[in-house]
Amino acid sequence: MHAVAAGLAALLVAIPGAATAPEQPVSVHLRLDERPHGSRAERERLRDLEYALMERLAGGAGRLVRDEWRDGFCVLHLAGPDARALWAAVEPAVRAARPRTGSYAVLRAGPEGAPEERIPLGAVTPPR
Repeated sequence: MHAVAAGLAALLVAIPGAATAPEQPVSVHLRLDERPHGSRAERERLRDLEYALMERLAGGAGRLVRDEWRDGFCVLHLAGPDARALWAAVEPAVRAARPRTGSYAVLRAGPEGAPEERIPLGAVTPPR
């Protein structure tokens, strides 16, 4: 078993950037009702969404890093090796939660400064 682990470690060292490839972030910005931190029912609904996302991510597409509740939004921060694959894994659950108009997701293909894609969510966005 130790020989297998040593071989894997040697392979990772031999591949430039394999062990240090930065995760690609996806942030889901969910607009809350008129209160700065949403209503109690809304907070509970979004907590349920977080659990649904964690279940979807158990397959290895990424992870839920943290949530942030500020300025009328709940922002779910996710990260994984491929932002597009990560979004594909969680998008059905996010859209099923029926985000309010003004909600959106941001996919970034790399570290800070890398190109970003903003995906509108909410009632005005048809499901894909």
